[in-house]
Amino acid sequence: MKCQGAVLYGKHKEFVVDEITVDDPKAGEIMIKLAASGICHSDWHLVTGTYGDLYYPILAGHEGAGTVSRSVRAVTRWKEATGCS
Repeated sequence: MKCQGAVLYGKHKEFVVDEITVDDPKAGEIMIKLAASGICHSDWHLVTGTYGDLYYPILAGHEGAGTVSRSVRAVTRWKEATGCS
């Protein structure tokens, strides 16, 4: 599946919204259709190099919200969020 993501191509570079390919879910995984995702302070450390030497490109934006769009039969446990805390 093709979609867009915030990609960082190297230390001290700017994030680029680029087309990425997302694999189908594998055993034990679910696919979330994101409604929103953010870049937070920990993502900024990818830019500044605080985490040390990394392998680029890196897809940022690990704080997201959405709905389950697909799952694999092997998924036996997941919990629906009931609100913000």
